[in-house]
Amino acid sequence: MIDLTKYCAPEHGLREELKKPFECDGYYCASDGKIIVMVKEWDGPIGIGPDHDKLRRVVGLINATYKGYKALDDIEGPEKKDCEHCGGSGKVTICPDCDGNGAVECDRGHLHDCDKCASTGVLNGKDADCDECEGKGWRYAYSCVVPVLGGYMNYKYVAILKDLGAKIVQSNKCDPMSMFVFRFPGGRGGVMPMVK
Repeated sequence: MIDLTKYCAPEHGLREELKKPFECDGYYCASDGKIIVMVKEWDGPIGIGPDHDKLRRVVGLINATYKGYKALDDIEGPEKKDCEHCGGSGKVTICPDCDGNGAVECDRGHLHDCDKCASTGVLNGKDADCDECEGKGWRYAYSCVVPVLGGYMNYKYVAILKDLGAKIVQSNKCDPMSMFVFRFPGGRGGVMPMVK
């Protein structure tokens, strides 16, 4: 069974409804707003989830029958480098001066960039996984947009799909901005395309 929490929005992010897996139309789902992973079985925590009318349209696209699923074996990723956000450790500590906001209030009530953390809201540390590199300690050295089936996808999601053993198809082959739909052993999902 896969760990759906890996595909949720980051804890420090703004999308509260996507920070935990949720249920929709008989599936347990996890999404960060760009990818959605759906499975039939999940025994972990459940959140409220996003607006179900919009979500049902997405789930309907993913559940539609498509032909021509392809593996992503031949797509190469860009060079990796240490993450500047966490110094390559993969871990961060919330900045005590700005409480993770990246800005501090002066005595006149105005907000100013936090000098301690250079307005990032975090310091190199050991308390939590770095949101920028997802705790890996590395990031890609340059833009990660790669061509996939006539459209474009962030290579981060290509790597996730490869790890899942997924096969992929574009939901509307005539529209390069249509969602990529994928299937993997035990589940399915979708990834939003990118503009090059």
